[in-house]
This record gives sequence, structure tokens and C-alpha cells, in this order.
Amino acid sequence: MTDQQVIAPSSPKQAAFLEAVDGRNDIVLFGGAAGSGKSYLGVMAFLQWVTRPDMEKFRGVILRRTMVQVTGPGGPAETGQEIYQTFGAKFRVKDSKFVFPNSSTIVCKGCEQEKDKHNFQGWQVSAFLVDRICRLIQQCILNNSFNSRELLIGQS
Repeated sequence: MTDQQVIAPSSPKQAAFLEAVDGRNDIVLFGGAAGSGKSYLGVMAFLQWVTRPDMEKFRGVILRRTMVQVTGPGGPAETGQEIYQTFGAKFRVKDSKFVFPNSSTIVCKGCEQEKDKHNFQGWQVSAFLVDRICRLIQQCILNNSFNSRELLIGQS
């Protein structure tokens, strides 16, 4: 008998979030107490796209205020490595990018200074996860929301 990892929402509220980010809504806000799984849920939300064969070239972005917050212990990059490896994704450390077998990608970035919002101009992105929105600069988020099909937001 083998141990199987189950990746699923742990509450009805989390299930409602995943249903809301299925492409029908442009912006989805989600909040909750510290340690309630918001970041994990946000990383998990990308699975509905990157695991579909017809969604090759899906491009996702996970934003936090700094790269240290993105790549540090328990951050979205580490969480993504735990979740996405089950689906064949490889994590490229040099550019903090997950690459999936169907050529979909999810890149992890920081947006620390107001000028950083310009780093994303011209990007063609399928969905953004803005993790810990209270820590990000408003202009950075608003600039990106107009250049993507989906904006997923987790806040703590």
C-alpha cells in the first residue's frame, strides 16, 4: 500500500474560493486568520489550469512583497515545490519558476518598491496570485491586474 498525498481544500470556505477562481471572475479576494492556509490554497489554485493538457503555455505569477518572503521557509516557492512536484513540475531556482510537463509556468516574484510595478509591463500572464496583499504596494497590484485574465488574492 502506498501513501497518497491528497491536495484539496480543508473547509467549505476554501472550496468556495477554488470555485470562484475558475475563470468566471476577474478578481477574487480571500482572507482569514494567520495560519489558516491562505497561501497554500493560493498555490493550490493554479493546479486547475496547469494540470490540464489543453492549457499548455498557461503563465502564472505569484507575488509577495519581497523575494525573501517568496522563497523563504514556508513561502509560496517552497509550498509550490511540495505541491507541484506531484504533477511533474520542476522548480528552476535561478529564476524562481515552476515548469510543468505541458509547458505551463508559474514564476514567483517580489514587488517591493513602487518602481517594481514596471517590471511586469508587457508580460502576458494568465493569472496572478497576490499573496499577503496588505504587504504589497497598491500600485504594483493594480498595474498587474489589467494585464492578466485572473487575479487571485490571498490576504493575511
